[in-house]
Amino acid sequence: MMLPQKKAQEEITGFVIIVVMISVLFMVFLGIMFSQNFNKSATPSKDVSSYLEAVTEVTTPCAVYGDEYATIGKLFDYCYSGKSCLSGVSACSVLNSTLLEMFNATLPFSAAHERKGFTFYLEAVSDSSQATQVVLAIAKGNCTGFQVTAASPLITVTKTLSYKFTECY
Repeated sequence: MMLPQKKAQEEITGFVIIVVMISVLFMVFLGIMFSQNFNKSATPSKDVSSYLEAVTEVTTPCAVYGDEYATIGKLFDYCYSGKSCLSGVSACSVLNSTLLEMFNATLPFSAAHERKGFTFYLEAVSDSSQATQVVLAIAKGNCTGFQVTAASPLITVTKTLSYKFTECY
C-alpha cells in the first residue's frame, strides 16, 4: 500500500521541479527584455511633427523690418545666414532663447515625469555631398530610453536646412 503513495509523491515533486524551471526561464527572459532599450532609434511621430510645424509659425521678438517680427521658421534661415535682428541681437541667440522658452513651457520633463528630456537640431544640408553642419543644437534631460521624433526639411534662399525634434521617454 505504501508504494502507490510514494509514486504519487514522486510525480508531484517532478511536476513542481518542471514548474520551477519554467518559471526561472521565464524570469530570465523577462529580465533580458526589460534590461535592453526598447528602441535604439527614434520612432517617427505625427504628433511631434504637428507640434514642430506649429512651433515654426510662432512669432519671435526679433524685428526684421520695422514692425515686422520674424517667425521661428524664418529665424532658422536668419540664424544660418548669420543675420541679426534690428535690435542688434543675433538671430541665433533669439532663436535659441525662444525655442527653449517654448519647449520648457509646453513640454514639461523631469526624471519623475513621463517625458525625460528632448533634443532639437537645426542643420544645414549640403546640396552636393548631403553632408550636414549643425547650426543650432538644444538638448535637455536624459535621452537614453524610448524616443519619438520628427524631422522636416526647410528649403531657403541660401541653403537647404533640416530641423529635427526628439522627445525622450
